[in-house]
Amino acid sequence: NEPSENVVIAAAAMEMFQSSFLVHDDIMDRDYKRRGAPTVFAQYQQLAKDKGIENEKHFGEAMGICAGDMSFYFAFQILTHLDLPSEMKEKIIELCFSEISSTCVAQMQDVSFGFRQSSPTEEDVFQLYRHKTGRYTFSLPFMLGAVLAEQDKAILTTLEKLGEELGIIFQLKDDELGLFGNEEDIGKPVGSDIRENKKTLLRIYMEELADPEESRWLKQLFGKQSLTEEELRWLRDFADSSGAREKVDKMAAEHAEECRRLISKLPNLSDTGRTQFNELLEYNLGRKT
Repeated sequence: NEPSENVVIAAAAMEMFQSSFLVHDDIMDRDYKRRGAPTVFAQYQQLAKDKGIENEKHFGEAMGICAGDMSFYFAFQILTHLDLPSEMKEKIIELCFSEISSTCVAQMQDVSFGFRQSSPTEEDVFQLYRHKTGRYTFSLPFMLGAVLAEQDKAILTTLEKLGEELGIIFQLKDDELGLFGNEEDIGKPVGSDIRENKKTLLRIYMEELADPEESRWLKQLFGKQSLTEEELRWLRDFADSSGAREKVDKMAAEHAEECRRLISKLPNLSDTGRTQFNELLEYNLGRKT
């Protein structure tokens, strides 16, 4: 069946929210490539260079921030065009506002972790993954669809939890690809999380499993901007030989089991719908981009 106009409107708003976060995220992570192409702020930097504008770096970042901001505003404007009773429309806009605000706080936490010398706890990282990635990437779109379909609160709660679990798997895989991926596949330089001193679960496990000499190397390499290929290779080898990567894979498998349990709990789900949820789960577990 063709999706209703309201579903298309909600989906368009979600795409705008996603784009906003990615534009800002690239600035904060100093990533000059995404999906194999220059990021938005990098394109503005090049524009400044071509036009002879002084301080092209600041110009690019400032314009990128503005572009990301505009995308947020356009997303909420799009939602005002929903052809729904005012009470339901207000519920959707409030849901979006609440989840987007929560994601912003989680992003601030992620930036803060990067500047700290000490590493967060495992639970701190999982909370970050739930709120930075899981809820706006999966939970919010799932719940929006359920609200539009006038489903009850129990189904919304199950979809909310399913989204968090999928988000954790997505982020665990993202962290792994950030070290082990291929630049042509992931569309950005490998090792950016290392350079930005990201406190990922993979890193925490590497630190836990390191001996004193290996710990010294880890402290030297995390946060280093000019990583060599040899240093990246050492980090990959250590993640494998220490068992840290295996622990992350095991954790992803545990969360996948929880996803399957939650999918099985969804009532009145068509065979097609159940297949689509399971395919989304398998894609997250095996993705290479």
